[in-house]
Amino acid sequence: QEGMNEEVEAAKKSLEEVQLKAKQRESKLSSELECLKKQRDSHQAELQQERDRADALRKQLESMMLKGPDTDVSLIDKVATLQVEKDDAVNKQKDLEQKLAQEQGKVKELQNRMGVMSKLNESLAASVKLLESKGKKLEEEMEQRKKALQGAETQAKLLKGKLESTESSYTALKKECNQLRNELQEEKSKLHAASPMTPAEVGTALTKERDDLRRKLNEMKETLAVMTRKETEKEKQYQEKENKLKQEYEKKLEKNLKDVREFLQAEIKSLQDEHTTMKNRLNETVDKFEKKEQEAKSMSEKLRQVSNAQRREREDWQLKMEDMEEKLRVELRKRERMEREHELEAKSKAEEVLAAQNRVVQLEREHRRMV
Repeated sequence: QEGMNEEVEAAKKSLEEVQLKAKQRESKLSSELECLKKQRDSHQAELQQERDRADALRKQLESMMLKGPDTDVSLIDKVATLQVEKDDAVNKQKDLEQKLAQEQGKVKELQNRMGVMSKLNESLAASVKLLESKGKKLEEEMEQRKKALQGAETQAKLLKGKLESTESSYTALKKECNQLRNELQEEKSKLHAASPMTPAEVGTALTKERDDLRRKLNEMKETLAVMTRKETEKEKQYQEKENKLKQEYEKKLEKNLKDVREFLQAEIKSLQDEHTTMKNRLNETVDKFEKKEQEAKSMSEKLRQVSNAQRREREDWQLKMEDMEEKLRVELRKRERMEREHELEAKSKAEEVLAAQNRVVQLEREHRRMV
């Protein structure tokens, strides 16, 4: 029984270790998945910001170009170049999102395998509980058998006490008989010394008394023999009953132990096989997870590199946009200055035309006067 308990405890301990490793791997896998999701959300938010900024700058450039016909053609080329760069960044981000989705699918597959392993662990735990319950039933049955055996032993002790009491009664009766014989001899001596009866009468009386004593002694012997025979029969019956109970108990115990031993051996072998299979699967899963973890780290490094490249491109883009905005501002100031100069020149020419018209009018008036 101690060996079976040790085997059950070893199986439980091994099962707990496997469950703990599976939970640790599952927790690590979940944390890695959350980290990948956060990185994806961060890149998506960053990409959306870049899109919004690019759209805003494009609208600003379009509005600037629509203000006048003298817009430099190079600005349009620069805007087209920036648009191409933005499209490239969007395509790169889409590729990264597809790879990330593939990694998430693989991680989900690993999680499903972890769920299968959890169900297998639950099945193993149920088997261990079944073994424990059968072991407890066997212990209870053995305890009941022990109590029955103790009761039989108690009854044997009682019968043995009665037998000893009978033997002591027989010893007391024998002692009393000897005492009566001694008293009889004393009475005979006294009768010989003081009795006035004839020897024949004395002999008859003594013979009668002797016969009475012998009859009483025979009756006591018969009673003792009957009691001894009854006690012997009871002791024999008790011995037979005790032997029968012991044999039945030993046979049933041996059968139960054999059944339980065979069941435990089969269950332990099944548990060992399942444990070996699960351990192999776990090792395969761990290897795959470590490989995926390396791939995830590589993907994270690629994402970081792409993020850095996007940041550098964004900074270059921002510098280009600032340079373009500066050139546009210079061009706008130049155009405004030219427009002001044109307005001043037109105003001056208008004043000259007005002055010339006034002079013509004066000359016509003078000509009329002269005529």
